[in-house]
Amino acid sequence: EGVTFPDWFAVHHLPVLDLLAAIPYFGFIYIAFLYAAYLFFVDRPRMRRYLWSLAIANYIAFAMYVFLPAAPPWYVQNHGCAIDLSTAPDPAGLVRVDQLLGLDYFTSFYARSSSVFGALPSMHCAFPVLGLLTAWKPTTWKTRWIHLLYASGMFFAAVYLTHHWVIDAVVGWCVAAV
Repeated sequence: EGVTFPDWFAVHHLPVLDLLAAIPYFGFIYIAFLYAAYLFFVDRPRMRRYLWSLAIANYIAFAMYVFLPAAPPWYVQNHGCAIDLSTAPDPAGLVRVDQLLGLDYFTSFYARSSSVFGALPSMHCAFPVLGLLTAWKPTTWKTRWIHLLYASGMFFAAVYLTHHWVIDAVVGWCVAAV
């Protein structure tokens, strides 16, 4: 009682889940670009819709970051509710993956983040849903399940890795739907 999913996952995590959750996080930008490149060759009108959707979703998210700054779970776990604008970005649960693999990929990637208070909406969760929505009508269940798996896997990863609250992920999905 009174424990959020990110709080519970911060204590109850497994190396295999860490690695599985890192997969969508590692590739979310690359997958977006690869999907756009794929659409360039197979369906240019859909590619344009997808790229416009990405742009509009990012503008909406940026406005929300500016007017409604929100701390991610790892921040609240480490600093409480005190606002400290000098706090450095943190890879949160992804640091376990770096340690497990003997790398500093996620640590160095998140060290370059421009803002700690940009958890709402989760664009990690919005990107896969944008792909899903642009693929829904022209695809069949032969490939649609891949988009659904990616979107749901990213939702789980965002919360499991303590990067986002559940509401951040849901609002990310809503931004994608807009």
